[in-house]
Amino acid sequence: MLSHGKSPLQLVTVPLGSPLQEGTLHFQSDEILNDYEETITAIGNAVDKYNTTSDYSVWGFGAKFGDETVRHLFQCGQTPTVKGVEGILSAYRNVFRSGGIIMSGPTVFVKAMQAAAVRAKNYVCG
Repeated sequence: MLSHGKSPLQLVTVPLGSPLQEGTLHFQSDEILNDYEETITAIGNAVDKYNTTSDYSVWGFGAKFGDETVRHLFQCGQTPTVKGVEGILSAYRNVFRSGGIIMSGPTVFVKAMQAAAVRAKNYVCG
């Protein structure tokens, strides 16, 4: 999920497949972009034209980390925000490269939607 730092815009993805397994939606290759990377690039470039700061929050959901607890919302990347589309792609890729993540269901959108609603409310009211 992608959240524009100053607006309620959200980009949502569904966790399907291991990034280590060729043919899955999250498979990462140095040669071609996967479906998510293509989508992030296309939508991110369109949205970035309207974002004066190019700051974005990048969230993931539907994954198990080392403790085997399914997390329905987690920050992607080392910092709460990243710069531009390349920052979004880097945060997305690094979640998988850091190891210890297992894509997991059920996919529960409630926490992600609640977080998006809070950001939207803060943007409108703040």
